[in-house]
Order: sequence, then structure tokens, then C-alpha cells
Amino acid sequence: MPKKIIRYKCDYCKKTYANKSAAKRHEWRCFFNPATKSCATCKNADMISDDNDEPVDWCRKINSRIFRKGWAVVSCHKWEPIEYIEENFADEW
Repeated sequence: MPKKIIRYKCDYCKKTYANKSAAKRHEWRCFFNPATKSCATCKNADMISDDNDEPVDWCRKINSRIFRKGWAVVSCHKWEPIEYIEENFADEW
């Protein structure tokens, strides 16, 4: 017999959680929540090619690489909101 399973989904990145409190904690710091002012919701984020022609996430304002492992930009003073965010924006990153 199938069982009902309840999950809680982040409004910003669509990740799911088994309990509501974990989902709320995540939403508060989610990179796709514009309130965090992270690169994921900034219009200055771009994709460029490095010396080996490999794609690199780049910030046009600070002229630096972004989305490096273990290094997250939040509350950036150069952050500018993206005018339009597609519903599936998080899937592209």
C-alpha cells in the first residue's frame, strides 16, 4: 500500500526537506534567495572562458572568480538584483 510522504520545498532553489524547520533554516540562507545578496541573484554574475577555454563563473563588478568551492559570496556590497529571474533559474547554476 502506498504511503503518504510530506516534504517541504525551498521557494527559491526547490530543494526539498523532510521537516519544516530544516526547510525554513535553508531558505534563510539559500543562495537563490535575493535577501542573501549572493552571486546567484546578482546581475553582475557572468560566465567567461579561462586561459584553457574552460567556462568560469565571474563577477563583472569585482573582476573576480565566483562560485569557488568553499567560498560563498553573500551580503555583497556590489550586489545588484537581476531584473527578471526565471522560475527554473536555480537549475541553470
